[in-house]
Amino acid sequence: MTESQPNQPVEAPATVCMMDGVWLFGALEAFARRSGGARQRLEYAPLVALLRTEVIAPENSGAAKFWLAAAVDERNESQRKFAFALKSAGIDVAPVDYRRAIVVAASSAGTGAEAQASSLASLIGFNLGRLSRRNLAELVIVSGSFEHAAALQAFRNYSPRTRISVAYFGSLLDRRWFQFGLFDGSENPIRWFDLEPHAKAIGLDLPVATGPGAPATADDLFA
Repeated sequence: MTESQPNQPVEAPATVCMMDGVWLFGALEAFARRSGGARQRLEYAPLVALLRTEVIAPENSGAAKFWLAAAVDERNESQRKFAFALKSAGIDVAPVDYRRAIVVAASSAGTGAEAQASSLASLIGFNLGRLSRRNLAELVIVSGSFEHAAALQAFRNYSPRTRISVAYFGSLLDRRWFQFGLFDGSENPIRWFDLEPHAKAIGLDLPVATGPGAPATADDLFA
């Protein structure tokens, strides 16, 4: 007769927040062009605090893990310091060679070229696939890029009970979210959180948000 083993502790479902660093950088560039001023600096530690208190459910907030996909030039000392600062703020950094994340396109004037930041949706989508079978309690994506839509829908198919939120800047939200109608009619719909009304709390001085708001249904596009 063998001795019974003590009950093993059951690991609580994890909560993960995945930030698209390239999209965030592009948002700061867009705000700078809009204002005609210099690019502002997003304060990541206050952003983490804001997401913990306003987006993530209280029961999941304390143990939430934060992860940022970032385009980095490893030869750049200031970028290495930036990555270190993110880790100090409690954010794990997934560095990607900046040449994989910056699209070089012809300028509108037809001379030379200009760099345009896209997003790291492919990297985030890959990691969503890995997380889809882990029974997450909650998932937060910080990005307004529509490139995340397909991966989020696939994630929902595998993890229908996971609470999913998207944090974004309202005036920069890709309007295809309206047309796509992601999770319309779902018993556990996607939750939307506009960062623009909280801009000052995360170090940004922005005009009053003029974005379309949360894309509740595809019909909103034609309202």
